[in-house]
Amino acid sequence: MNTDKLLAQFLSRTQAALGDALDSLILYGSAARDEFDPGFSDLNLLLLVTHTSRPLLAQLAPVLHWWAAQG
Repeated sequence: MNTDKLLAQFLSRTQAALGDALDSLILYGSAARDEFDPGFSDLNLLLLVTHTSRPLLAQLAPVLHWWAAQG
């Protein structure tokens, strides 16, 4: 899958799961510097939320499982 499409799906799923608790999603590393190598590089993401709680993490868990399954 195209990297941009994959990131867009992650953002969409994260927004749906967290709603207003999502503050920022930041891409950093080689993909942010346009040095991404799909066969070698990881996608580095930093997810900032307004608060943390067990219920919030439970809402996010399916998104993270989906993300991990994407490889």
